[in-house]
Amino acid sequence: MFKSLLSFFKGDKKGDKPTEKPAEIKRPIVKQYSPIQVNLKKGETYYYCTCGKSSKQPFCDGSHEGTQFKPMAFTAEKDEAAYLCACKQTKNPPYCDGSHKKAIVAQKAPIAVELKKGETYYYCTCGRSSNQPFCNGAHEGTTFKPMAFTAEKDETAYLCACKQTKNPPYCDGSHKNL
Repeated sequence: MFKSLLSFFKGDKKGDKPTEKPAEIKRPIVKQYSPIQVNLKKGETYYYCTCGKSSKQPFCDGSHEGTQFKPMAFTAEKDEAAYLCACKQTKNPPYCDGSHKKAIVAQKAPIAVELKKGETYYYCTCGRSSNQPFCNGAHEGTTFKPMAFTAEKDETAYLCACKQTKNPPYCDGSHKNL
């Protein structure tokens, strides 16, 4: 898949035009990187948006039609002000668990890239970029920032895609422990 994305973003050698479209990324849309406070009423059933397309976040408005996403029904156990997830990365849906503050594991293997001596690159630190391992601006609205680095030599480098490395942007094998 990375080769098809790479050829899409860099173009082919003949006319420097994309050779194919990248595969559709089947991740929910992130409306914001902070929870949404809502007042829940005991016994009432709510439909939490899992696709991120709804204009009535964090609740479903039917915008998921034609996607693989379905709303998540849940019933409030008590009257309360609750913080529901808007980044769609929570491990405890529909409630926020702070996942919006953590990097996403783009993949559990490094990505081989050709670096050119003296060229500056912007490594994705959030894991949200569709142009891994490089930044495409998907971190906007988060506390993450891309990491700029300049290649010291022409080389094939293995850059971290799990975002757990202790030696960014280079892979240190941390993905083996995930």
